[in-house]
Amino acid sequence: MKIKTVAFAVGITLFTSGCATLIGGKTQSINISSDKRTEIEVDGRKYSTPAKIMLERSSEDKVITIANCDKNLTIESSIRPLFFGNILFGGVIGSTTDATNDAMWEYDDNVTVECK
Repeated sequence: MKIKTVAFAVGITLFTSGCATLIGGKTQSINISSDKRTEIEVDGRKYSTPAKIMLERSSEDKVITIANCDKNLTIESSIRPLFFGNILFGGVIGSTTDATNDAMWEYDDNVTVECK
């Protein structure tokens, strides 16, 4: 009887959890490079390139402010392909979990900053 209860609990947990949430989480690591050392700002945090930064996943694009440059760089948000698999295999509950905590979104893994 205990084995059935444990198996049922594990099955419910897997069924109701979002796949993108389990595999990728709510944050993403991004590599930012440039042709020369540059000071940048993303989400209010300052970095020097090259940098590896952690971003919270979101449906909103992220803006990189480049010091001593007249322009900004936008990192566009897109839906992760993993999310579509979750719709098929996780159903409404799993995909809703990913959508409500923004785990369904991703950014490019590598971004190059240029200021000319």
